[in-house]
Amino acid sequence: MIVLLLLASLLSAETVARVTDGDTVVLADGRRIRLYGIDAPETHQPYGPDARAFLDRLVRGKDVTVTVRARDLYGRTVAELRIGQASVNESMVLAGYAWWYRSLAKRDKALEQAEAQARKKGIGLWADTAPVAPWEWRKRK
Repeated sequence: MIVLLLLASLLSAETVARVTDGDTVVLADGRRIRLYGIDAPETHQPYGPDARAFLDRLVRGKDVTVTVRARDLYGRTVAELRIGQASVNESMVLAGYAWWYRSLAKRDKALEQAEAQARKKGIGLWADTAPVAPWEWRKRK
């Protein structure tokens, strides 16, 4: 019984009310969710608006399964989102709208492979000859 309650708290179906940027959404219940294992360009960074728009088309108004991984320094829930069997986090990287956040998801082979594919295809931010990672862009600001 305890195991079932724990699983229910880690996995829940929720509706995405809005998208704040390329790696953060707000659920209908008001919770802010930071997507686990990825880092999308910042809002005022090149490709930032594109990343936000892509995520918005992908999830806004849709029911997602939320798998909680942690809490970040800003109090947001860090989670993987899924629509059916598809990982939203992986979809962002595969489409070239986010980096695999190596330092926080070192062992996530799916994200690693998704980034390698997007780089190879030169799609999204990888179409740029020298894309700046969000963590580098934040340091400069």
